[in-house]
Amino acid sequence: VYYYISVRLYATKGEKYEPKFSVYTIVSQSMEPTISVYDVIINTKVYDIKDVKINDVITFISTSNITYGMTITHRVVGTKKTDNGEVCLITRGDNNTQEDNSCVTKSNLIGVTKAVIPGLGKIQFFLSSSLGWVLIIILPALYIIIKDVIKIFGLGNESENISSLA
Repeated sequence: VYYYISVRLYATKGEKYEPKFSVYTIVSQSMEPTISVYDVIINTKVYDIKDVKINDVITFISTSNITYGMTITHRVVGTKKTDNGEVCLITRGDNNTQEDNSCVTKSNLIGVTKAVIPGLGKIQFFLSSSLGWVLIIILPALYIIIKDVIKIFGLGNESENISSLA
């Protein structure tokens, strides 16, 4: 439902639309045991990077050479100022031994994690699989089609019976 609404809002408001909430499914073990693989997180938009506190879990677009452009969710472990005086957040996954290679600035910050829904991502991954499509979409659709065809032929037989009685 969230994805459908987001797409409609983007279509209506244009590419510059920035939602107040974002939803992500965790796909790595870097935040375990706090956040596990297949947990879904809900983030709220941050308008001022100074509102982010140490120990907050944030989601951002990585600028590191190793994970460049990937969406990452890690904990803020410190802050520093860049050469141009901008606030920069130092992050690390709870399951990682070292801090991330690059820091997070306002331009690549998506939001602060406000809620974690354990295991919900398993449903998303199942629905996107071939078996999920067959069981959740195709089989119910076939059932409805077959049921409607039976109704149509059933009604046809009843009208023949009624006309033979008259």
